[in-house]
Amino acid sequence: KGIKLYREGLYEKAILEFQKSYDFFKKFQWLDRYRFIFLFSSSRIAYLEMAIINMAVCHGKLGNEVKAKELYEKTLEEFPDSEIAKASLNIMEQGGLV
Repeated sequence: KGIKLYREGLYEKAILEFQKSYDFFKKFQWLDRYRFIFLFSSSRIAYLEMAIINMAVCHGKLGNEVKAKELYEKTLEEFPDSEIAKASLNIMEQGGLV
C-alpha cells in the first residue's frame, strides 16, 4: 500500500503505511528473518530495512532532508551493511537530492 501511495505522489500517506510496516516487522522480526519461507520472498533486503528506507525517501521527496538523514542513519544502526543507506547518505553529503 505504501508503494502505491508513493507512486501516486502521496508521500505523507505513504510514510504512515511504511511506518505500519516497520512496526509490524519490528514486532515480528522472526517473520522478516524467514521471509523466504513464510512470505515466499527472495529479497536480500529485509522488509524492516525497506520500510525505514522508504520512509526516508518519502521525507526526501517532501523536502525534509533532516528527517531523511535521520532515517538513513537509523537504517545503518539496525542494518550496518545497508548499501542503500550508505549510498543515500553519501549523496546527501555531496549535496545531491535523495
